[in-house]
Amino acid sequence: MLVNQFNFSVTSFTQMFIILVLFGIGTDYHILLFNRFKEELSHGLSINEAILKSYQTAGKS
Repeated sequence: MLVNQFNFSVTSFTQMFIILVLFGIGTDYHILLFNRFKEELSHGLSINEAILKSYQTAGKS
């Protein structure tokens, strides 16, 4: 969209940078979600309940 409407140049550096940023965001979210799941399991919830609770609370971030 930026390329077509605003003549924003996309170099190989820009593409790599975007990929790295998105990979980092995904990794951070995965760690947050997994830690929240482990926390809910330690509170005595079943696996299914812990999954639901994790998505409800960590999903907001």
